[in-house]
Amino acid sequence: MECEGEKRANTNVSASPRTNGDLLSRLAATTRGSAGVDVCTAESVVIDSDKIHKVPLDAFGPLGDGMSAFLMGRSSATIHGIMVHLGLIDADFSGQIHAMV
Repeated sequence: MECEGEKRANTNVSASPRTNGDLLSRLAATTRGSAGVDVCTAESVVIDSDKIHKVPLDAFGPLGDGMSAFLMGRSSATIHGIMVHLGLIDADFSGQIHAMV
């Protein structure tokens, strides 16, 4: 899903490839105590079938020295019928990160 609505401080950090690959140190939790961070889609995507779609995100690896991450859906996406498949992003992955939806 694209980011919608009011933006909160420190949650929409630019994750462009020109930032030397330290993505996890630049992203902040949406609210204090949150278990994760939000990452937006890089472009509008139409899901027009029940097949898995590779959706480009506005995030690029590498994540940071020795850091790996899980990419998973939020309940707000699931309630709209959007199932984001669990993905592991390795510390040494470079390039644009995609979600499998």
